[in-house]
Amino acid sequence: MFPHETNCSRFYMCDLGRRCPRDCPTGTHFSSVSRRCEAVDVACCDPTIPCRGPTVSICAQDARCPVFDNPFDPTVLRHGSNCSLFYKCDNGLACQLECPPGQHFRQDTPTTGSCDWPDRACCNPIFCTATTTACVPDSRCPLFDDPNNPLLLRHSTSCARFYKCSAGQACDLPCDAGHFSEALQRCERPEIACCDPTVTSNSGSNASPHPSTNACSDSSTNTGSNAGPYTGSNAGPYTGSYACPHSCTYACSDSRTDSFSYP
Repeated sequence: MFPHETNCSRFYMCDLGRRCPRDCPTGTHFSSVSRRCEAVDVACCDPTIPCRGPTVSICAQDARCPVFDNPFDPTVLRHGSNCSLFYKCDNGLACQLECPPGQHFRQDTPTTGSCDWPDRACCNPIFCTATTTACVPDSRCPLFDDPNNPLLLRHSTSCARFYKCSAGQACDLPCDAGHFSEALQRCERPEIACCDPTVTSNSGSNASPHPSTNACSDSSTNTGSNAGPYTGSNAGPYTGSYACPHSCTYACSDSRTDSFSYP
């Protein structure tokens, strides 16, 4: 990870040779010393803000820390009693570090973890709202995804569930209510999500005025130069963007047209 040239609240993360911009949590700046987001007076990025610098690490021998650890992907461990602290291994030593203000350490595997918001870190059960999730490797999930804006994928069997990408893995999660819409990247009412083909779209007078709630419709037939229906080798369904004969704000999704709001 590398600091942004002009914005202290942003940084770059490398992904397969590409430099991808990322945002720090609100109220923090990226520190070029610790290579992570810190409190603004610890990151010392903005010269107009008084700088107190990072806290000196306390290191001690720990049998859980390998003597020859990968410095670019070091082992990190949960603190025994303080959710906002954790240990980073360094040549057999466990060095105590602190999460950014307001965050807790989340132990993902026995050797990996990261700081996250308390309700997602689940270090303190009082704040924990997450449920145990099943995560499996998925080639559609990037290895270095933005944790604040992760890629969401349609579930293979259930409209009421979806997958959230995390470090190359797809984690199975339920919708709080309704069905998941991959196009909108969120859970919506079934008639808006257009996941279940047996659900009738809400096109009556009680339909929501929100632009994203326009009904999905079957688009196996078109007019004009793309006239259908299609048969033979050109048979649908099609996924992509096509001109709609009566609106400029529709795109195709699994043989249905979804309405989007464009600038």
